[in-house]
Amino acid sequence: MLLSLAANLCLLASAHAEEPLELLPALIHVHSSVSSGQNSLDALVEEAARRGIGAILLTENLLMRFDYGLFPLRGLIRKRVEYPSVLTYDIDRYLNLVKEVGQRHPEVILIPGVEVVPHYHWTGSPFSRDLTMHNGQKNLLVVGLEGPEDYRGLPAIGNSGASRFGWESLLLLSPVALVALGVWRLKRKPVRRHRFGGMTLTERRTAWGPSLLLIGLGLVLLANNFPFRISRFDQYHNPDIHPHQELIDYAALKGALCFWSYPEAGDFSQHSFGALGNVTIKTDPYTGDLAKTRGYTGFGAVYQQNVTYINPGGGWDQLLLEFAGGRRERPVWGIGELGYHTTDKRLTDVQTFLWVRERSRQGVLEAIRRGRMFAVQRPPEYNLLLRDFSLSQGKSSHSAISGDELRIEGHDPLLVRLKVETSDSSRRPLHLDLIRSGTLIQRFNGETPFQTTYRDAPPSGTEKIFYRLKITSPHLLASNPIFAQRVVRRGSPQVVRLGSSQVGGTR
Repeated sequence: MLLSLAANLCLLASAHAEEPLELLPALIHVHSSVSSGQNSLDALVEEAARRGIGAILLTENLLMRFDYGLFPLRGLIRKRVEYPSVLTYDIDRYLNLVKEVGQRHPEVILIPGVEVVPHYHWTGSPFSRDLTMHNGQKNLLVVGLEGPEDYRGLPAIGNSGASRFGWESLLLLSPVALVALGVWRLKRKPVRRHRFGGMTLTERRTAWGPSLLLIGLGLVLLANNFPFRISRFDQYHNPDIHPHQELIDYAALKGALCFWSYPEAGDFSQHSFGALGNVTIKTDPYTGDLAKTRGYTGFGAVYQQNVTYINPGGGWDQLLLEFAGGRRERPVWGIGELGYHTTDKRLTDVQTFLWVRERSRQGVLEAIRRGRMFAVQRPPEYNLLLRDFSLSQGKSSHSAISGDELRIEGHDPLLVRLKVETSDSSRRPLHLDLIRSGTLIQRFNGETPFQTTYRDAPPSGTEKIFYRLKITSPHLLASNPIFAQRVVRRGSPQVVRLGSSQVGGTR
């Protein structure tokens, strides 16, 4: 059944698109034994191929290093906890491994990426027994960087490759003056004169105590300040969302994709350190940060937890309304986030289906960048497939799919075409919500195979609207939006690509 499903998907093309598109099942947010995963990369790809997966977007941990130091010698008196990561594995070695495994298994498109902790910070104190680390799981996924230097420069706390030498480095080097003063005092050997009657005795004595104290203090401070590089943020202050925005900006500058990971998933644990009490590790859900930041590609919209952010009128719709209203530069896309680490989770539990123009790294990244995809959380028995979700007007031959914008002319009705099937062609119940610009306009209760065309009146003004789907069955399926806007002047393109590098491109 899995092989027939894979073949079926490979031959599938959009019935309404004006260019041939292939529906490609992909896994996003996958870890191997390079970082925090159990399986080797070869084993992962072999299993994915057996299950008909066409692409894997790896997100190995960039760096899993957490430090706490005591003031004023935080660099010397500190506790460090570190786990395997790309930086400990070696970036060049990681990228070469991905390339080699991809060559051994060409049936699966393997794209390297990283999961990044831009920042964490501490509150409390071990002496007051309330030491707490915050935001160690407020992460972003970065995929599509080109070379090793791009990875080395990722702005993440603890990544020395992203730190720099600056004028502040001179302050960190200033204890050299204490060492120099101590050495000078050793060489100076001050003269002391003593009078005994009519005689004067001259004594030259090295000031060992003060000199060695100065040298020792200087060396301790230099060791504490090493390697004298400056990072914009440290773990003892809370800079709010600024480190995360810096990472997003860096990824955009390098042409990579960037996603907020598990925005509704919190994290809480406590660890005992004897007389010092418990250390609390805490990350609160951070959906509000999606509205604070700009320029990222998307977020984990479907994963194996209860997700409310994608409900009609919820946080996702507010972001899309910002884009539609011109208050956000680009739309925010939703992905399916697997979060695969260990073999106790099924590799295909959460999938992202991509409408690709070609089966290649470039084709996969382009489809995601343009929002041509839908996300599914599924049970093991069967999958739910969105065979058609397109928007057209009247008798026009032009149609838009997820990630596109349809240009409206006249007053003919808008036609939303829907078709949903299961991978095993069985009859299964489903509940489909059709959402227009954040408002639930129609709820369909039926069973698969399901097919209908919904007629909707076009907007009378020039405001941009959007349609998207949320389907539950026991599956959870979330489509990406289709936008529509009335043409201001005739001759404008009928369908506009969104999220591509060619802004305003047409198809």
